[in-house]
Amino acid sequence: MQSVLVVDDHMEIRLIFSRYLRDAGYVVYTAKDGKDALAAVDQHRPDLVLLDVFMPVMNGAQFLEQLRQSPLHQGTPVVLLSAVPDSPEAEYARSLGVSKFLRKGDFNLDELGAAVKHVLSPAAQ
Repeated sequence: MQSVLVVDDHMEIRLIFSRYLRDAGYVVYTAKDGKDALAAVDQHRPDLVLLDVFMPVMNGAQFLEQLRQSPLHQGTPVVLLSAVPDSPEAEYARSLGVSKFLRKGDFNLDELGAAVKHVLSPAAQ
């Protein structure tokens, strides 16, 4: 069974995305910021990271920078989420290599599920 790490500082978003992805058949882990996400990636080795850009403690771009420096995790696919797609943080995160970018507020859960499924499909690897 494929696994997804949902990283977002808003508990409600983590809960909604987690519930939807579990119902779709994924094992789901969550983290509230980039620092927690680094620990979760090492512990669970998810097949995909669903990553918010703006978070306290360590934002999504900082997390992604560290993830890409790790030989063990540098190839982990990331779906990046941001309400502000043209922010310097979002632009920098995209420059580090993401599989997909979704603008918060511009997609529904079925579109999120389709993006996760596509990124995790063998053809996308």
